[in-house]
Amino acid sequence: MSVPELNRLLEDALVREAAWDAVSRLDPQHLSQYDLDFSDIAVLETPDPGKLAAFGVHPMLAMWGSFMRNPDFSAGMSAGEYFVDQGKDAS
Repeated sequence: MSVPELNRLLEDALVREAAWDAVSRLDPQHLSQYDLDFSDIAVLETPDPGKLAAFGVHPMLAMWGSFMRNPDFSAGMSAGEYFVDQGKDAS
């Protein structure tokens, strides 16, 4: 598992549209630019913010990673709702 590499992958995708598109498709050529192992790629196959955050991904990147891989995710939860839910979990 390489949480720093997952964070870097998602950070890069936030600043480069081509990287966002590559992450959304799990493009093997793009993913090969990062030191990811099988478990890293597996968590990206069906991500949700809780799953990514539990894996160790920064909570903000976990939310964006869910948007990248699941365009319909935004219809089900806003950023505000996500952070309210995270605050409840911390209590």
